[in-house]
Amino acid sequence: MKKKILFISTANLTTNPRISKEIKLAISLNYDVQFIGFNMNNWSDEIEKKHIETLKNTITLYYINAGRKPFLPWFISSVTEIGLRKVFFLFTTSLKANAYASNKRSFLLQQWFQKNKPTADLIVAHTLGALYPVYQYAQNLKTDFAFDVEDYHPGEKIHNDINNEHQRRIFLLRQLLPFAKYISCAAPLIELQIRRTILSDTISTHIFTVNNSFSQQEFIKPVLTDKEEKLNLVWFSQNISFGRGLEIVLPMLEQFANKITVTLIGNMDTHFYQSIVVQYANFVQVLQPLSQTALHKKLAEYDIGLAIEDANADENRNICLTNKIWSYYQAGLYIIATNTKAQNKFITENKQHGVIVNFSENDFKKLFQEIIDSKDLIISAKNKRHQTAINDSWENETKKLIEVWK
Repeated sequence: MKKKILFISTANLTTNPRISKEIKLAISLNYDVQFIGFNMNNWSDEIEKKHIETLKNTITLYYINAGRKPFLPWFISSVTEIGLRKVFFLFTTSLKANAYASNKRSFLLQQWFQKNKPTADLIVAHTLGALYPVYQYAQNLKTDFAFDVEDYHPGEKIHNDINNEHQRRIFLLRQLLPFAKYISCAAPLIELQIRRTILSDTISTHIFTVNNSFSQQEFIKPVLTDKEEKLNLVWFSQNISFGRGLEIVLPMLEQFANKITVTLIGNMDTHFYQSIVVQYANFVQVLQPLSQTALHKKLAEYDIGLAIEDANADENRNICLTNKIWSYYQAGLYIIATNTKAQNKFITENKQHGVIVNFSENDFKKLFQEIIDSKDLIISAKNKRHQTAINDSWENETKKLIEVWK
């Protein structure tokens, strides 16, 4: 009889690529796979339909609506979240109150479990909002659960009820992670931070890093730019907007406009486009969001990947390794990475794959002139970088998951 693994996210497969990769791994190992996620009611819905079409005959998919339709569940979950935040001082030690005040999708998941009873040998939660409902449901089933820490949630930028929300996230992780069968982390420094701040020395929960790389099958042989062509730079994200460093970097790149092109791939914020991007239309182009597979193949056309992260934005941004730096690395691109702790560590360990830069205008311009002067060398090494990165592909990283699932 096949073992059953139930994967749960408060996002969907499009906006949570890491859970999608784990699901595909479990399918390849012949597990009976189920997924519970949310209809996001945004740009990702169209891409999500393609995921569903690909997987519908292979796994069981359940979706909960994150929007206002149907109205009643949305309204009750919203009122619960807002109300608990207002009286949070009365319930600081309640797991349920901490979870529902932190994320209303925890409430929606809990309600879904009361009506639906999927069985599983292992339940894997992939977002903080899923952690408490998964813990509770696993207890009811008397089965194991695991938690994947893709980001260090207490260190993420919090916009509302900041101090209380930080407290809630710490509380939920400290109270619930010791009961997990295992904890997987998406970057070495995230694992280190979980060990330092969440798990005490007396807790024996198995914790390990599964780097957030991708399947080597998703990347194709790099296209070598002709010597007469401009250097092709790329930056991508689910959303293109303020606060991601582009408003700082694009003006510094303008002086090289006759020698470079910059392609931005993602869902463009209209205000950001009108305020920032349109000024640099002579060397910047914008592409709509692509599926993960299409994006990774598209990267073969570029020479340099911009891994622009602000170390001061929040603690998580300083210690995480983003999807983009792994994508650039595996596509064979030369990486220009800003100086976060995680990216600094990554480039130091992979010196032939890129360089670290800070946001200083003089340093950035000096570095970029050196890169333009080294254009031929950077392009000629694309294939070598692409081949070297195979050692860190998802196929190799997942050996840790395969072992713990057994």
